[in-house]
Amino acid sequence: MEEDEIADKSERARAVLSKGIRKKRFRRLRSWEVKNRYLLGLLFAEDLKISDFAEQLGASHRAVNAWIYEGVLPGRERRKKAADILRCPEEVLFMEPMSEYRKIGKKIPD
Repeated sequence: MEEDEIADKSERARAVLSKGIRKKRFRRLRSWEVKNRYLLGLLFAEDLKISDFAEQLGASHRAVNAWIYEGVLPGRERRKKAADILRCPEEVLFMEPMSEYRKIGKKIPD
């Protein structure tokens, strides 16, 4: 009788597994282009992994990936903390290219 139970369980498992996993496992980035080369270069120069840097900041590694690969700007406190960790002025570390201002019609800062 035990063999029959095992066979039933394995058949049920195969039936469930054959349906596949519907949950997305990985987040898709908008692009794989590096938007913040300076930040990525400093992390490389400091031999600091993105996940370790994110942990020091109290942010998720996905947020730091978004800063690097998608050009997302972090909040003021995280910008300051990141600049302190990497010993770099925050204006340089999170500098927005002038072309971005032209695209969205913002006034170019002084």
